[in-house]
Amino acid sequence: ALARPLGRITGLVGRMAAGDLTDDTAEANRVDEIGNLAKGLAVLRTGLREADRLRGERDEERKRADARRQADLFRVTEDLEASIGGI
Repeated sequence: ALARPLGRITGLVGRMAAGDLTDDTAEANRVDEIGNLAKGLAVLRTGLREADRLRGERDEERKRADARRQADLFRVTEDLEASIGGI
């Protein structure tokens, strides 16, 4: 009676490895080792989602910082050109 639940767990792990972090509570309601494994995978999935969220936030902050640097450089360049043009 373990082959089918282990097959579902294996499928879940494969989907998670491929980036599919959608909810899948297959076998999590069991009160045996299979259930414990499924619950552990649920914790792992939550951690992976959080890591994805934080990575996205970091990437967005990097983009904003790059845009600020470009704007600052453009402003300095314009100021320099205005100063040189006044000579």
